[in-house]
Amino acid sequence: MRAIERQVLDNNWITLTVILVLILLFLLKKINKNKLTDISTAFFSKGYIERESEENIYLFSAFNSLFFLLKTIILSIFIFLILSKSSLEFTYSFSLFIKVLTGVFLFLIFRIIIDFLITSLFAIKNNTRYFLVSKTSYLDTMLIWLFPVLIISIYGYKNTLFLVAIFAIIFSIRFTLIIINNKKLILSKLFYFILYLCTLEIAPLFIIFKLTF
Repeated sequence: MRAIERQVLDNNWITLTVILVLILLFLLKKINKNKLTDISTAFFSKGYIERESEENIYLFSAFNSLFFLLKTIILSIFIFLILSKSSLEFTYSFSLFIKVLTGVFLFLIFRIIIDFLITSLFAIKNNTRYFLVSKTSYLDTMLIWLFPVLIISIYGYKNTLFLVAIFAIIFSIRFTLIIINNKKLILSKLFYFILYLCTLEIAPLFIIFKLTF
């Protein structure tokens, strides 16, 4: 009988990535515990978003820089898991993760630049600024909530449908809150809102998926 070589996948890197996220959460808590708590509970309170929309945001503060790294990694892990579970060819491939990480990083940088240009170079109304802050803040909250689900998906219940379903629920909460809290602006500019949603919320995800193949 011919011996069959057993292939053992080295998954240590994804464990190290999860540990890195935990370290980032620890550092963020040390830098500004109250702000991290506000981000985690933004779905239940408008106070944090109202304060952020009224204050000048320092993009390159220690907290914001670390949180940007945090959400880049969390979103990359999610997209990576979906891709790796959808095809045996990419199962836990580190090279795939690096491609996804790069795509997510560039996408989030692009979003920051666009938001900064809109809020800084153009004379916009306060409700428009509130919309921009709310969509970003709710994204941050969504990713914080998603992280425990990713851990379960990696080490426990490895079911793609479960992961997608939880993501869809959290995303729906974010989407609903954005509409409810900005209904006057959205209804008055419905066409532009749909255009924005298609170009900066949905299309980049498909681009990231496409670039990884």
